[in-house]
Amino acid sequence: MSHLIVRDVQESVFVPQCVEGPYNYKIYGSCNGLFLIGIKQKYILWNPSTRESALLPSHWDKFFCDYNFGLGYDPTSDDYKVVKIPETNSEAPTEILSLKTGSCRKIYEGYFTIECHNMDYLTLVRGTFHWLVYSEGGRFSLFSFNISNEAFGELPLSKEMPLFCDTIEQGVTVLGGMLSVNFVCVKEDTIVFDLWVMKEYGKRESWTKLFTMRDSRDRFQVLPIVPKYIFGDGRVLLNSDRRDVLITFKESDRRSNLIGPLTSDEDTMRWDGYTYTETLISPKDCVLACY
Repeated sequence: MSHLIVRDVQESVFVPQCVEGPYNYKIYGSCNGLFLIGIKQKYILWNPSTRESALLPSHWDKFFCDYNFGLGYDPTSDDYKVVKIPETNSEAPTEILSLKTGSCRKIYEGYFTIECHNMDYLTLVRGTFHWLVYSEGGRFSLFSFNISNEAFGELPLSKEMPLFCDTIEQGVTVLGGMLSVNFVCVKEDTIVFDLWVMKEYGKRESWTKLFTMRDSRDRFQVLPIVPKYIFGDGRVLLNSDRRDVLITFKESDRRSNLIGPLTSDEDTMRWDGYTYTETLISPKDCVLACY
């Protein structure tokens, strides 16, 4: 299975040669053009631009389990860190692993249930990870975790979003450097997909709806739609679970009722796409020096 690498020119690139088949690896995070990948209980930091990789020490393997992960760069310590956050509301701690020193810190606070079904890993914007949670008040909230000061926070969401709605899918991504959230819900027997971006980070009033897609067809399965990239001309690339479906819509069309393939009566195969910035950073320079 290939990963679609999207700039303003679209290319295909394959994960490292040790991957056999589409389900034998997992992406744990991406930052500055580097990817953290798990392959058959081994974990590597990989640069797809140079095809160079570094194997993480084997005694770190137990760090990677059924959690939500993110890879980020901490400029205050010149260090890449892996953050893992419990997937459900439990007493398990949040953990931060330093790739440069090998130290692991645990934080016993911020218990919640993450409600981002279509995220492969935590979304990183401005050195901060973001995800949606479903709070006790019966509404969605946008939580954050800063990689440098290792502190939790919360960002405001627009009151026009379906925060109290019984949504089918929801997710957090980054588009053009902007934080983005999306919701799939049912309105009057119609499947509706809304895409929003925060044009000024941290300001509630800067949330802007790019467009809405609707699908009123009675189908067997709702397809997760994941925004992947916004082009310079305002078009947005969306990735669907149906591997042959890649859709673009212009921001100027956001007021129209766009018809999209949001449902399917066929079995689907996951076809992942990832975007990154090309870099010459060597993964071996980022991992524990004694390795």
